[in-house]
Amino acid sequence: MREAEIRHARLAMLAAAGWPLSELLQGGRAPSVLNGGLGDGPVPFFLVLAAGAAAYVEYLSEEAANQASGLGPAAPRLAGDFGFDPLGVMAEEGAYRRKELSANELFNGRLAMLAITGFAAQEFLWGTPVVEQTPFFFGR
Repeated sequence: MREAEIRHARLAMLAAAGWPLSELLQGGRAPSVLNGGLGDGPVPFFLVLAAGAAAYVEYLSEEAANQASGLGPAAPRLAGDFGFDPLGVMAEEGAYRRKELSANELFNGRLAMLAITGFAAQEFLWGTPVVEQTPFFFGR
């Protein structure tokens, strides 16, 4: 269950950053299920491409986990740890700090899940972009 939660948390953190950025760059409401706009322009192509890429990455991670468990006892790993650390942040830290960083990632992800739900509800109810409703966050 924690594996699924961390995946959703990471997606929500990307969405919470991407929603206002898309509004700032295109000058309108972000396309979503509630707002419409998911079938306009290049959005459907991007959605199919992103879903395919996510499925491929998940397939690779599942295959790696299956191979590790087939060779004997798998090394213990944290949920969501796929060995992707290009900057080497986790490699330099001790076990206690790694656990703390993972917990902070999960807490921030939970907050991002609430934030993106709030963005969608806010735009659906008021009909204006989030960046126009909260100009003090975006320097407007």
